[in-house]
Amino acid sequence: MGISKLLSHGSIGRVLLLLRRWIADAIHNFFANSFLYHSLWIKACIQGYELMSKSHGDGDGDDDDDHRQHQCHHHHHHEKNIHMLCENGHLDEAMEALHHDAHMPLSVRVYLSLLKACCKTKALHHAKHVCTHITHHHVQLSGFLGDFLVMALAKCGAISDASRISETLMVRTVFSWTGLISGFVENGRGLDAIRLHRHMIRDGHNPDRYTFSTLFKAIGSIRDVKA
Repeated sequence: MGISKLLSHGSIGRVLLLLRRWIADAIHNFFANSFLYHSLWIKACIQGYELMSKSHGDGDGDDDDDHRQHQCHHHHHHEKNIHMLCENGHLDEAMEALHHDAHMPLSVRVYLSLLKACCKTKALHHAKHVCTHITHHHVQLSGFLGDFLVMALAKCGAISDASRISETLMVRTVFSWTGLISGFVENGRGLDAIRLHRHMIRDGHNPDRYTFSTLFKAIGSIRDVKA
């Protein structure tokens, strides 16, 4: 019987025995580095959106509308500034810039940069502010943005907000499921993480290697509490 089936049937004791036998410490330590995993994914997504933006071009636009062009140029500069502040570790300054010019939505690329910075510092207040900005402007939570918003809120400690956003996603991916499970684990809710994993399996999603790494932590936290 596989680990997923054992967890689905609540056989935590048998899973612990399997872990001792199958999982080497080096592999566990490698995949336990959650921030590295998420950083690589976020970086890849940001680069992907940059390529998509270039491929679509700026469009013909309205050459006679100088005011509109000026606004677009200003907004592009504003987004670039926020992105660079996030990349250089200046999240507070980036959030201040967002607050001062909050009347327009940002590109997915910039939202991803903000969420990445929030995850790195576990800045709960800032993560919630980014979430509010996204929902206020009715930005579509599809693909990477929805996944990363769930993951950022969960890892920063806003489990209820992350769960609510996750349930509104049109497509729930293994990444959003795992991000939410990781949030439960990091906030001392190992049993809830295992229950959510069962829900994930029933929903038709197969866990990946990072999901298993997160579940190993959940099982370890439960064992420590029982000890």
